[in-house]
Parts: sequence; C-alpha cells; structure tokens
Amino acid sequence: MVAGAGRDLGLAIARALADLRRSGVRGLRVSAVCPDGIWTPMLHDELDDPAAAPSFSGVLLRPETRRAKVAGLLDRPRGGP
Repeated sequence: MVAGAGRDLGLAIARALADLRRSGVRGLRVSAVCPDGIWTPMLHDELDDPAAAPSFSGVLLRPETRRAKVAGLLDRPRGGP
C-alpha cells in the first residue's frame, strides 16, 4: 500500500511539472519510471496468492533492469530546453 501511494504521489508531481512545461515554463525536464513491480523477495510470497494477482498487471522488472532504465533517463532526459 505504501509503495503504491508513493508511486501515485511521484506520478502526480511528474504530471504537475509536465503541465507547467506544456504551459510554457522552460528549463524543466520531467521523467518518471513507474514499473508495475520489481522482482524482490517480498513478491515471491504474493505470487501464489490469487487475491494478489490484480496487483501485477504488467511486466515485473529485475532490480538491475530498473537501475539501467533510471540511469538512462539521468544520462539522456527527454524533452528540450
């Protein structure tokens, strides 16, 4: 629950900044990485729980994959000045 709330907050901030950028504010670069889930030991217990299945609707990333995607955004953020 906490992770989901944190992700939602991060998305809300990213969307608000993107709205500022669309309204003409310059110098903002906005990127967000919001995977459906990360393969961690915490998830292993949830995989056999049918009630938890709706929580995983997309691709689960491995931690090293997520690190690479975040590093790529830091090296080359999208958008222009």
